[in-house]
Amino acid sequence: MPIRDSSPIDEQGRFKPELSYTCTFNATEMKSPPITMYLTTYFILARHEGSRLVIPGSIPVITSRGRRVFTFNAKGKPLWEELEIPLPAHPGREQLEWSGWWPATTESGQPWPETQLSCRFRVTKIEQEVTAAKKTKPDMDEFAESKAALDAIPADAPITVLLEFTSFGLPEGVKVLAIARIAAKRTHAEEMKALMLSDDADTAGQILRLVEHLPKPSPELLRAVAAAGSDIADRIRRVNATPKKADPDYLGSADVSTRFTAWIMAVAKLRAKDGGDFVPELRTILELSRVRKDSAAMQQDVCRVASHFLFDWTGVAPLPTDPKPR
Repeated sequence: MPIRDSSPIDEQGRFKPELSYTCTFNATEMKSPPITMYLTTYFILARHEGSRLVIPGSIPVITSRGRRVFTFNAKGKPLWEELEIPLPAHPGREQLEWSGWWPATTESGQPWPETQLSCRFRVTKIEQEVTAAKKTKPDMDEFAESKAALDAIPADAPITVLLEFTSFGLPEGVKVLAIARIAAKRTHAEEMKALMLSDDADTAGQILRLVEHLPKPSPELLRAVAAAGSDIADRIRRVNATPKKADPDYLGSADVSTRFTAWIMAVAKLRAKDGGDFVPELRTILELSRVRKDSAAMQQDVCRVASHFLFDWTGVAPLPTDPKPR
């Protein structure tokens, strides 16, 4: 990407903690809501190459349908227009090798300008990564480099900065240290609550997925997770009140799906550890999710899952009209 004031890395290669970034990879179709996947970006390994900033990343691709669209956001707002990736529904042998930089040219055939976002990619099978990990020794250089970057983060840095060090692919020891630093922050429950309720669904999802990895949660954090459930219910109310023609792509439902998927994973773990109830919030979410029968995301991602967990936790059976478990 081109270097800008909104770049996460300054000219000296230092991370800017005052900015919050999310990268998403959407599989979209005209008749269905997008499936959002989250790109794990390794800002600590970012490097400058001439006038551009190169940031490594990885993402689990979980669907074969739709267009593959990549977006890069700062503080919840896109920095560039979306970038469609030419990744086929069923990648072949040629996709196992690195692609060239994409796009290579504009629609008029001119070289792609360096002022715009570009990328290159390859496909790696997950079972290959697991096998390789079992055969190789831990890379102590990578651990030392990542730990040094973590140690350089100021003690009063916001949680969004430390969150980068809990990403998939980083050494497990660094993740443990980063989570310990988050849990040790006196204001961690307050900060996490604000992020759970933020308008950036990706950040809210990341924070909620972090909850299960924290030591025994404080009452303040349990209340924050409950508040996130109430916030999801409020967002469903807004979706229900929005005419279909005002949101033909079901973006409101996709936002709810992202938040609810992370929330239900968090509360399931908390309940298993005797931390919190969350049944009132789940019951409200389920009742509201039954309204928009036209939304696949609301029915399959929210209503179906919520009815399953409410039955599991309380014995209240799903309605005959609820989507059946898969």
